[in-house]
Amino acid sequence: MKRMLRDEAETRAFGLELAGRASAGTVIALVGELGTGKTCLTAAIAEGLGVTAPVTSPTFALIHEYAGGRLPLYHFDVYRLAGPEDLYELGFEEYFYGNGVTVVEWADRVSDLLPEDAVVVRLEYAAGGGRLAFYAPSGIPPEKPEDGVREAEPGDARAMAELDKRCFSVPWNLEDFIYEITENDLALYLVLTEGGRVIGYAGLWVVLREGHITNLAVHPDCRRQGFGARLLDALIQWAADLGAEDFTLEVRESNRAAVRMYERFGFREEGRRKNYYANPVEDAVIMWRHGVIQK
Repeated sequence: MKRMLRDEAETRAFGLELAGRASAGTVIALVGELGTGKTCLTAAIAEGLGVTAPVTSPTFALIHEYAGGRLPLYHFDVYRLAGPEDLYELGFEEYFYGNGVTVVEWADRVSDLLPEDAVVVRLEYAAGGGRLAFYAPSGIPPEKPEDGVREAEPGDARAMAELDKRCFSVPWNLEDFIYEITENDLALYLVLTEGGRVIGYAGLWVVLREGHITNLAVHPDCRRQGFGARLLDALIQWAADLGAEDFTLEVRESNRAAVRMYERFGFREEGRRKNYYANPVEDAVIMWRHGVIQK
């Protein structure tokens, strides 16, 4: 999953969220270059646990222990370790598998020693400022899955490809969806499920402050029930959290239902692409939505 951290306030909110769902034995593994906010995020996790002492990077001490919160916090910085074997001298098992929460900075240097259920958070510089957090919350008790809109996962790729075949004359293939979900750091894809099956999806690329909507599809049997609008609304909101301010898309000239839906969300025609679509050949209407949503 992705999370845009535009400033310290959003980093703090993310850290508080991680702390709120952590339990005894949770290990949060932070990965990222210098200056990407690992220690700032750790301080927010400490705050969320109720730790009142100031949090600093334990670069030379290797580990700092903080008490006084609802759970002890063990803060590792393994940047200066010669190798993973040095962790054994610290007795890391007592911390990783103990009664507190462990945060490990530069965790990629000791990846072989991390628990299988560690919460891995990769921090990167985001285009246009801020940070992007990519995280897999395997070590945090998962919320009960429910039908609705959620971020697409690799296991959804096949259903999305099948849906594309039903909806478009020139569909994407399975490999396209796997790449978009797992490798394209600019991409955000959401799926809509009902009864445990994928009935719609939507995706875009966030480039600087622009959200370029690539696809939006709803199963033919589920149309005219507001699912397309529901996906579009969620996609815009999620992309805004990643820093997108303006949005653009192309739509077939003849797809008047889609054009009207986009117009309800504040999109307006700003150009045409001649013979953009095949099967049948047709112009594309270029639509943009600038600023605040106007439904």
